[in-house]
Amino acid sequence: MNHHHYLARIIIWIAGTLIQIPLITAVASSSSSSRERITFNFGWSFRTGLADWAPPDEPAPTKVDPGQHPPEAEPEYDTSTWQSIQLPHDGLIANSPSKTACPDGCSGRSYLPRHVLWYRKTFSLPAAWYDDDDGNKVVWLEFEGSFRNTTVWIDGQIVQSHDCGYTPFTVPLLMEEKEADHLYTIAIFVDPDNGDGGGVSKGSGWWYEGGGLYRSVWLN
Repeated sequence: MNHHHYLARIIIWIAGTLIQIPLITAVASSSSSSRERITFNFGWSFRTGLADWAPPDEPAPTKVDPGQHPPEAEPEYDTSTWQSIQLPHDGLIANSPSKTACPDGCSGRSYLPRHVLWYRKTFSLPAAWYDDDDGNKVVWLEFEGSFRNTTVWIDGQIVQSHDCGYTPFTVPLLMEEKEADHLYTIAIFVDPDNGDGGGVSKGSGWWYEGGGLYRSVWLN
């Protein structure tokens, strides 16, 4: 095959792919149009630190595993001392820069220790969704981005783990198991480290990487 024939085949393949993209988008849009897509960015509580608020001049911990059943994931946990925030959110800037905690600057020379992060929210679903006649009893929480290692609990049970800070992920919620007036509690633990040493690492890049639920979340 000569060079011109090879180039022509590549151009035809690219053109065919571009034609299919709007068709795929249209099918996905029509299949999801029966249920409203609702922002999930408001009404969150936030804390930095594994088991309590991280002291401002304390280095990030070496042990960052919250366990399977941390108290922060239980519905009755008291978050009255946590911050009220909305998404998108960078959890690392909740602390002030500290040369004591970051003598070598930490990631991006920001002097912000990469402490682990907690997010919590209590919510209910629209009553009309329980009356959906199409049999669709699964609700999806769509996370556009969380940096980095993320664990999600709903009503005290682990439902999802995600370890890439640059890709979206979804969390299923089974409506048929609850009454229409049920209050759900979602708890999210984020280890913002991007290195190999857990929270004590300074991150893998020379830039400031941020941490936490840095993109929007949707309920649909």
